Amino acid sequence: MHPLLDAAVAAPGDAEQRQKKLQLGSESLAQLADLWLPPMVSEKHHDKPLMGQLREMVLRMTPEQHERHLIALMDRPDASRYMKEINCPVLLIVGTEDQWSPID
Repeated sequence: MHPLLDAAVAAPGDAEQRQKKLQLGSESLAQLADLWLPPMVSEKHHDKPLMGQLREMVLRMTPEQHERHLIALMDRPDASRYMKEINCPVLLIVGTEDQWSPID
C-alpha cells in the first residue's frame, strides 16, 4: 500500500478502496471508470450522454495522473476543523445520490 493512503483522516475502508482503484487504474482505466463513475451519478442518468463524457474524461488520464489524484485525496487535511472559523455565508453543494461523497 502507498504510504500516503492511510495518512489522512478517512472513513473506515477508504484506504483499501483507494488502493484497489490505484491497482485497477494501473491495469485498466476502462475498468476503473466502470467501477468509479456509477456511484457518483444518479442511476437515472447512467444511460445518458453524461456517463459517456465522464468515461472519456477518465480514459484521457494516465495511470500516473490517477494515482496522484487518489493520493492527493487521501493526503488532504481534514478541513472540517476550520468550519467554526468561517464567518461569512457559505454555499455547500452535494449530490443527494452521490455514494462516494454522501451528505453526512
